Amino acid sequence: MNGMYRSLVIATMLLSLSFNCIFTGTRILETDSAPIIGTAFAANGNLYAGTCDGTLHKWDTKDWSHDEISLEITSNRGKAGLGFDAQLPNGETQEATVNKNYLIQFSLSPDNKTLAASNAHGDILLWNVENLNANYSLLIEGNGKPVFTLEWSTNSQYLAAGSTQGTMYVFEPAHKGLVAFRCDLVGSIGSMSWSPDSLQVVYSKAHFKYGEKSATIWNPFTDDQQTFDLYGGSLGVSHMQWSSNGQYIAAATFDHKIIIWDAYAGQQVNEFSIPNEYKIRTLVWSPDSKYIATIGIGGTLVVLDPSQGTVRDYPRFFEQGAAAFYNSSWSRDENMIAGGCENGCVVVFDKEEVKRLLKLERFASLFKS
Repeated sequence: MNGMYRSLVIATMLLSLSFNCIFTGTRILETDSAPIIGTAFAANGNLYAGTCDGTLHKWDTKDWSHDEISLEITSNRGKAGLGFDAQLPNGETQEATVNKNYLIQFSLSPDNKTLAASNAHGDILLWNVENLNANYSLLIEGNGKPVFTLEWSTNSQYLAAGSTQGTMYVFEPAHKGLVAFRCDLVGSIGSMSWSPDSLQVVYSKAHFKYGEKSATIWNPFTDDQQTFDLYGGSLGVSHMQWSSNGQYIAAATFDHKIIIWDAYAGQQVNEFSIPNEYKIRTLVWSPDSKYIATIGIGGTLVVLDPSQGTVRDYPRFFEQGAAAFYNSSWSRDENMIAGGCENGCVVVFDKEEVKRLLKLERFASLFKS
């Protein structure tokens, strides 16, 4: 999830959490809660969604029964606001103020054993999934710099985190140890993703203020790195993800592009331009690495076939057309795509809808650069 833009969601949407969900998609799960900051399908098929106020929702996708857990997130920092700079959609920068205890990012370990979350002060909190009602375990105490990117390695052994001060961390939570860190960066860490072998992390130095255009593949165990020019735009990367076969890295940019990069050859292999009105902020690879899905503003599902250079979209809008999606996930059995929305809703698209989408021809010519 996703990157610096999430700060704007938390800072500006907390006063407008009562948006009415009138989405007509495959399935809409209304939480009556704060913005969704993370979604994840577990190996057993359960769908998890976390909110910035510490509410964790769980659905059994077999019968869509729902559990709601209020996580203990209050620290001894109190409820004073924490200020940091955030960029508005019009490009202007203003100071955003959020509660120190508000959660910024959720990440569920692939083995479904540990839930990690970061808050606006930079703390990283851990919960045992089998006992979510218990108090959190503090992995690291923050220094006042929010952690906006957080992701488990594929083997569930390591946890990577990126802060607004440009520092990358890799932890081994089972031993409460810091494996490696990099602190020579300019600007905020915008997005990151682990390689499927859990040996490398790709991250973007995208920051609204600095408009970085590059990304870095970093091996935290050897400190080897490779920096590459990811795209030709100037607005930064909102989300990136490594494909499960390890060959490709995909990035969604703030100037409405999906970039495909060959991780082995070190070359950009494809670029898709998405209509500006979709305002994409997230993407996810299918488990077989054949397709990329993204959900645009209002709930527009877009599916790309990188091998064929084709894109299909299936517009499904909120009536007001204003609700944006900042995280997405694809179930491991490839049957569902879920997206978390800033108004507290989770939308789920089923396999038949995705298959139908891939057969549509309309709008395809709009996307290819």
